[in-house]
Amino acid sequence: MRLAAAIATSVGLCLCIIGWLDSALFASTIGGVITLWGGLLLAAGIVASLLLMRRKQMTVSTLLIIFLGTLPFGGFGGFLWWQIQLSKERSAACEAGSVEACLSFGKRKVRRGDVEAGLPRLLRACSLGSAKGCFMAGGLAPKATGVEWLAKACDLGDPRGCARAAQLLRTGDGVIAAPARGCELARRGCAQASAEACAEAGYCSGGEGSGSGAGPRP
Repeated sequence: MRLAAAIATSVGLCLCIIGWLDSALFASTIGGVITLWGGLLLAAGIVASLLLMRRKQMTVSTLLIIFLGTLPFGGFGGFLWWQIQLSKERSAACEAGSVEACLSFGKRKVRRGDVEAGLPRLLRACSLGSAKGCFMAGGLAPKATGVEWLAKACDLGDPRGCARAAQLLRTGDGVIAAPARGCELARRGCAQASAEACAEAGYCSGGEGSGSGAGPRP
């Protein structure tokens, strides 16, 4: 009973802190749910501890020792639960059409090395009109298909997509070479003050891009 009271108190406190941080930093709906459960556990743990101390079945020092001993486990468990619930929420929001949720979920998966799970979410963001999603997806997908996502990023106003797609189309690196299309994309990126796109434009006939201080690469 003493152990259960201390664990409830430590886990409840950790959940309240995690829920508060989530609401303050991420503004997800799961933060309120975590705070609610944490508050209930914390209240139950405090009430149980007070009853035990009143019956002289536990002292304050004993409670403190058990509480501090279980605190790291409560924190880790609470954090793990928060991560799982946040991923579920972001995944559902992405399916519902939230670009921000798709980007957040996709980037988190990619950072953890799970490109297979992250790429579809980035592609979803791209299909919803996110230039950033298109650019990130284009860099992760096989070059033969990635070049089209990079070109779409260019269409949506990301000059990095223009430059990268132009380079692939010029060199034929993993894609069918299409210098003319590459030049068009490079010029569009250069018009958006992208030094890399201007450098690519410098390869085009007539030396477009050289006027922006960029020339052909050695």
